[in-house]
Amino acid sequence: SGCSLECWKDVVEKACCPGYWGSQCYECPGGAETPCHGRGTCLDGIDGNGTCVCKENFGGSACQECRDPNRFGP
Repeated sequence: SGCSLECWKDVVEKACCPGYWGSQCYECPGGAETPCHGRGTCLDGIDGNGTCVCKENFGGSACQECRDPNRFGP
């Protein structure tokens, strides 16, 4: 008596919202609303490292730099 064949276990998994990364859910470079200044993809999520993978013509830690020295602007 007092035993059951069923076992119930609640598991809480921590997760980051889009635009945040790592175990502490840090904000992605360029801000969570527009990660990587909208010029790349932030490696976000609990297992992400916050690195911006920039689109072809952009560089920098938050894709804030134009790679073509002859061009200016966003």
